[in-house]
Amino acid sequence: MTTSALIDLSSLPLPDALEVLDFETIYATRKAAMVSLWPADEQAEIAATLELESEPLARLLQENSYRELVWRQRVNDAVRAVMLAFATKNDLEQRAALFGLMRLIVTPADPANNVDAVMENDDSLRERIQLAPQGF
Repeated sequence: MTTSALIDLSSLPLPDALEVLDFETIYATRKAAMVSLWPADEQAEIAATLELESEPLARLLQENSYRELVWRQRVNDAVRAVMLAFATKNDLEQRAALFGLMRLIVTPADPANNVDAVMENDDSLRERIQLAPQGF
């Protein structure tokens, strides 16, 4: 069995699948798309109207843009959940299962005294996952 240094996962660049999110960018894109739906001779007026915070259509676009932001964040969270560098808790345990590993029990539970088990922390489990292929 060969021993190699563990890769410092924190030194890796963010994956391209993760999107940097910005509400204002999403909102501006959605406003531009909305304006483009109108005839060319009406677009300037519609664009000016959408600049008014009190405009109902602008409010609707803001709400819609926020929902898009939340959805994109959910996608980012799902991407992180399957990556060793970012997975935590149950998601990390799923990564460990691919290598036949389970989270270790540091201190067993004591039901008589209503004490929960103390389990291995995420960083320790993540390190064991990285080392697992060397054991094959």
